[in-house]
Amino acid sequence: MIGILIKTLIAITVGAISFTIRWWLPVIVFPASFMLIPSLMCGDPHQITKLALEIRRAIFYLISVIFIGLMIYIFQINIGSLYGWLIGMLLSWLGVGSIAADLEKYLFFRSH
Repeated sequence: MIGILIKTLIAITVGAISFTIRWWLPVIVFPASFMLIPSLMCGDPHQITKLALEIRRAIFYLISVIFIGLMIYIFQINIGSLYGWLIGMLLSWLGVGSIAADLEKYLFFRSH
């Protein structure tokens, strides 16, 4: 559990710093940082309790919804109304998918 929180906090920090450089950069940097940061304390899928696994997944879903919402808002403000909303949604959805693939070691989507 601590491993996913550390990885998430580092990714949020890197994403926030990249926002100060260019407004569109977090949509690339935030998912990429998840792939570059090594996985820590993944655990065994057979040793983890169902409640702990559901808490990990809930944290992932909460972060994903917040990330998608922020990217939709940022792209809508900077590009324009409908196009920005659609582009922000598409790019952030792809980013969240890549994060989910990287976090398979924590979330055990295939084994539970």
